[in-house]
Formats: sequence, structure tokens, C-alpha cells
Amino acid sequence: MKCEEAEKKMVEFVEGELPAKESKLIAEHISKCKKCRESYMLHLEVERSLKSLRAELPSYGKTISNVYRALGIKRKGIMQRLIQSPVFAALSIVVIGFVAIFFSDADIARFSMGCADRIVLISDSFAKAASATIIDLFGGKVRTLLAVNISLIIFFSFIWSRAVLNFQRHTNGF
Repeated sequence: MKCEEAEKKMVEFVEGELPAKESKLIAEHISKCKKCRESYMLHLEVERSLKSLRAELPSYGKTISNVYRALGIKRKGIMQRLIQSPVFAALSIVVIGFVAIFFSDADIARFSMGCADRIVLISDSFAKAASATIIDLFGGKVRTLLAVNISLIIFFSFIWSRAVLNFQRHTNGF
């Protein structure tokens, strides 16, 4: 076996991935060739070093907790973090939107009606109040328009809450 062939298969040999016949040829070559024996020893040392490294990175939560503790920074409680999260802001706006839709002044008198009937009444009253051009833009589908409006409210509230969160982070307002 030539040195070039042995060098090409050295990593596989060290990792034990070669068939027995090829492994035997490389082992014989290594025993005779000083240059390839040195290369083998180097590959073997690298392989041992890689195996001695930790297989997993430490968890982010534990690491950041250790950093905060070392720096003397007290983390906020779970309720405070929950209230300042963008998900909480988006959910709050959705809940407020649905409460406003289902319990508007026109619907308080009809409170005992079923949910589906309320949606139809709201969409009908919305269709009468909204301009014809906007409704025409959505092909007369008021429910689609309502869904788009709610989606836009959620989207922009999420963007706003992310902007506030980024501002707090950049001003060390953890």
C-alpha cells in the first residue's frame, strides 16, 4: 500500500469504519512506514480528544442563570416576564377585540342569542356601517374583512410588543 492511499483512509481506519481486509493492509503499512505511523498517532490523538469533549452543550437556561447569579442580576418573576411578553400582548388584544365585537352596545340587548347569531348580526351591522368600497374590495365578504382586520390588529400588536421588548433589552431593562 502507498502512503497516499493510507492517508486517504486514515480517518476511517482510526474510527474503525474500514473492512477488516483494508484495516489489516493499513496496519501493516503503518508498522513499516514512519511518516504514516506519525500521521496515525496524530489522528488517534485527535479522535481521543474529540471523544473526551462533552457530547452536549450545557442548557441555555442553566448557563444564563449562572451568568445572572455571577453578575448579581436578579431576574424578574414569572408573572412579570409573562406580562411583558409579546404573546401576552397579542392575546390581550385578541381578547379585547372579541369582547368588543361580541358585547358591543347593539348586542347587549341580544345577549341571550347564540354565538353564531351574534356573529351574523355583527357582520350585518358592520356591513351597513362600513363603506361600500371597502366591502367591494373584499368581494362583499364582510366576515373576511373582519378576519383580516383582527389579523392585522394581532400582527401589529405583536410587532409593537417586539419593538418594546427590544427597546427594553437595549436599554438594559431586563
